[in-house]
Amino acid sequence: MNNNAIKLPFLFSEELLLKDLKFCKNTRFINHYSAEDYEGSWNSISLRSSDGLAQNIKAFDPFSDSWIDTPLVKECRYFKEIIDTFECEKYAVRLLNLAPGSHVKEHTDHQLGYSDGIFRIHIPIMTP
Repeated sequence: MNNNAIKLPFLFSEELLLKDLKFCKNTRFINHYSAEDYEGSWNSISLRSSDGLAQNIKAFDPFSDSWIDTPLVKECRYFKEIIDTFECEKYAVRLLNLAPGSHVKEHTDHQLGYSDGIFRIHIPIMTP
């Protein structure tokens, strides 16, 4: 496990996560913008973005001071319930899809770390 990560004491329903994910798969996923950070296929859609659009997958927008739920959140009640579990200000909330045989390279996300006042939470839905 990464020394900069901790496992939080949350358990979520696999069945309900997969149900909302199935709905979201009807939306066009966008290739991840940091092509140098991965090999293979890595794409995404947003549940929350700086402009409320599912295809705006930026994790950080220095020109935005507001983050808005996308229409997907209205349809995916369990995702919304999970998002609301975290009682804090929320920025980008995305579904990331890493294709089989692909991998994310070790990298640092500029302005998106603990020292920047940002906590990043990853909730795996489907893993091998």
